[in-house]
Amino acid sequence: MQALFVRDVGVPIRTFQLWRRLLVALAAFARLDATGAAHAAGFADLAHFSRTCRRMLGYSPTELRTGLMR
Repeated sequence: MQALFVRDVGVPIRTFQLWRRLLVALAAFARLDATGAAHAAGFADLAHFSRTCRRMLGYSPTELRTGLMR
């Protein structure tokens, strides 16, 4: 199944799920604090959300929020 998903979508299922969860968290971050956004998206805690955000986007959630407010 993994190979079919990679062939059709271009990324492993786990990576796709993390991207989707990250997008949900970032959208929720507009109305919630970072911890609330992390939990709303299914991250175990704020640290997991922050690590994922930094690894996949190169910025922490706070850095993204600060940049968007400028």
